[in-house]
Amino acid sequence: MFSVLPFVVALAFLDACFAVGTLKRVQPPSVRSLEGRSGLESIENGVVNWGNSSNSSTTAQNSAIVPVVLSDDGQTYYTVISVANISFRIGLDTGSADLWLISSACSTSECSKVPKYQLDYHSPTFVPVNNNQTAFNVSFADGTAANGFIALETVQVSNLTVAQQGFGAVTSSNITFDDDVSGILGLGFPRLSDISQSISSAPYFAQLAQRGQLDYPLFGLSLTQNTSGSLTLGAVDGSVVNNISLIEWNEVVPFAPFGSESNASSYLQWTIPLSGLSVNGTALTPIPTYPGATSNNSLALFDVGTSGIFGPYQDVSMRDTVLDTRAYHIP
Repeated sequence: MFSVLPFVVALAFLDACFAVGTLKRVQPPSVRSLEGRSGLESIENGVVNWGNSSNSSTTAQNSAIVPVVLSDDGQTYYTVISVANISFRIGLDTGSADLWLISSACSTSECSKVPKYQLDYHSPTFVPVNNNQTAFNVSFADGTAANGFIALETVQVSNLTVAQQGFGAVTSSNITFDDDVSGILGLGFPRLSDISQSISSAPYFAQLAQRGQLDYPLFGLSLTQNTSGSLTLGAVDGSVVNNISLIEWNEVVPFAPFGSESNASSYLQWTIPLSGLSVNGTALTPIPTYPGATSNNSLALFDVGTSGIFGPYQDVSMRDTVLDTRAYHIP
């Protein structure tokens, strides 16, 4: 079994490039470095470092840092956000892009266990979309799903506020949350967003970046097994990263279009090429599974919303040989 160590993922959202940064001590060997570093160098030379996030939220005008907690069941990393000036615990997910909350119109058994966005409060900042008839749907790899309608509301993380942010008001869900978590804040690309495909409303983080509300257009996540993690917007958590130069940046892989999308590759997931990995100190070379016109790579997907580590059967089988176990899911 892997021992899970605290680690940092800093994700840059730039006009010219997209990159994932990890601390060098957890960087897989021989991963392709980012080409054209001018934008990243400006971040490294001037990025704001905030102090210890474990005691309280720290803010500045155009950046913020808030605590991130691992739920008791070990399934969800969550933080606290404000919607319509009411605080909600919200799960963080880099594998999806939409903000959604269980609403008071949801009557499934899973919804009865969590705090809800109260439609009957008639929030003055609530803006209906198409008389609440524009459908919202989200589904996950484990077969769970949530459905409802799209609306607009004021959303705030610490001091960073977006008015008329698109969100999903969920009216049906079979997703089980622990620790009074009421929904999901997706930190993925707009291409993943069901809301962006339906109305003109980018995801929360994209809105902040596009509107120039951040000192630096990036966010960072420090993930631990207790209450000492952090989500940083527009900066890097200085209590975790003492030296910005220790972050090594890697290109995010674009994905080809599908369905009715335009005929151009674009960013879909926080995914980078993976040329090597190690298990208990034993180096393994992944068997490439994503052939392209000029390369044949294995890919690593950063998905904070999924507990554990997953991989192609042939690569996990190599891991099993090393540890003398048989498990497709790496806990």
